[in-house]
Amino acid sequence: MCIPFGAASVLGGIAFFFLNLTNIAATAVIAGATSLVASFLSLQEWKQSGDSTVYTLTSAASAAFVTYTAVQALPAIKGALPYGLAVALASLAAAAAAFCLYNVAAGGNPPPKGEKKK
Repeated sequence: MCIPFGAASVLGGIAFFFLNLTNIAATAVIAGATSLVASFLSLQEWKQSGDSTVYTLTSAASAAFVTYTAVQALPAIKGALPYGLAVALASLAAAAAAFCLYNVAAGGNPPPKGEKKK
């Protein structure tokens, strides 16, 4: 789920730059890119039967930061389109953070069948 979130966050951040909402834009782009990188590294670690908890928690923290920034900016946003985009981004980020935390609490993803990495 964090790969689509990261991509949506980066694209949303670019849209917010064009809407002159630079605080949300910068946070969304940086945190989205961080989440994308962490997700790809997590996937590679998982394919090697390794522990990807650190990467999952990194994605959760990135998503939580986007949620916090977007929610804090809501009172100052003028216009239905920017407000709606901020709410959508905050909602998606909150869902991604919750998913990551649930994944870690549930024990993570089961490793692929095969020999465990040492």
